[in-house]
Amino acid sequence: MSVKRVGVFGGTFDPPHRGHLILAEEIRERFGLGEVYFMPCNEPPHKDSNNLTEVKHRFAMVVAATLHNPSFVVSSIEANRKGKSFSIDTVRELQEHMGDEVQIVFVTGIDAFVNIETWKDHREFLDLCHVVVVSRPGHGFEEVAKMPAWIGDRVVDLREGDLLPQEQLEQCPNGEWRVFLSDAVHIDISSTEIRERVAARLSVRYKVPDEVDRYIRANGLYRSADMPRESDKIRTEKDAKRLNLELSADAALIADAVEDLKGIDLLVLNVRGLASFTDFLVICNGSSDRHVKALVDGIKVKLRAANVTPLHTEGYEEGTWALIDFVDCLVNVFTPEARGFYQLERVWRDAPVLLGERLELLPEGQAVEESATEPEDISTGSSGA
Repeated sequence: MSVKRVGVFGGTFDPPHRGHLILAEEIRERFGLGEVYFMPCNEPPHKDSNNLTEVKHRFAMVVAATLHNPSFVVSSIEANRKGKSFSIDTVRELQEHMGDEVQIVFVTGIDAFVNIETWKDHREFLDLCHVVVVSRPGHGFEEVAKMPAWIGDRVVDLREGDLLPQEQLEQCPNGEWRVFLSDAVHIDISSTEIRERVAARLSVRYKVPDEVDRYIRANGLYRSADMPRESDKIRTEKDAKRLNLELSADAALIADAVEDLKGIDLLVLNVRGLASFTDFLVICNGSSDRHVKALVDGIKVKLRAANVTPLHTEGYEEGTWALIDFVDCLVNVFTPEARGFYQLERVWRDAPVLLGERLELLPEGQAVEESATEPEDISTGSSGA
């Protein structure tokens, strides 16, 4: 039976840049990984988190940066974790979710790996996953030789021998985990440099994906106090419009999150007096099931920053129609095909539109039969149906 392997690439990503993306793709190809999970960390254990950009922004930027690579997945495990995030907890949670048939390949820099004995439960960590160690400026692989023998015995130096990284990985006996030293390409870009350039009003074009560049400018990240935010006027007008529309604070945050995460065809309906279970219905599309999941994760991360947690979430694993219940706001995130099939716009055609526009509806005969289901059932039922 073939074994599926996934990469785990963690960090603060403040902000994510092209070096991150190139490295992740290089590791994915060299080791034959099915996917690479990006793990934006809320509170890193070995860094001062006081100066970090809010995790809701860092998470949104990683989603924007990875949106066009179907092999990149953005996980909210560490973004939603309260307190410090430890790699062992992340690997345990992923393994429990994925099952034993999936092997985890954890990617880290040599500067972090040489201090692995300071990591929480580091011995157990090395018994749960393979580790790929990549070079970092100012740190060489010769530092590994100074590490304890029980760690050195696991090391495979991929700069030696004729086997490709994927072949080396596949030759590991079942249940034996290795540490691979990889000379994967290193791009001389750092998040620190990008923050400094933005603060100095210098361009970061080509150093970060265009989507990340736009997000930084739109949200005024990393700027000095006297540096105007590009979208201040736009956001002021948008906020005023939302206040005039009497949107709740939660609904406004959700709408912002959808826009930040590149959600498609956002629609907010006022269903007060029409529904007994919520006041606002938020509908949007993701471009794919992966984008649907990223939207769900990003909305929850942004609301959590405002101390708002959902009552429940449904349909996340299927990724075609996910529902998040924030009590006064019910969020429906669809793939385009699922939204076209269920046509909530038709079901709630009497509800006033607060934001966005209804999509063009199919002819009555091609839509879901409305007479068979009351609006409450369609909006609160299982999204996996």
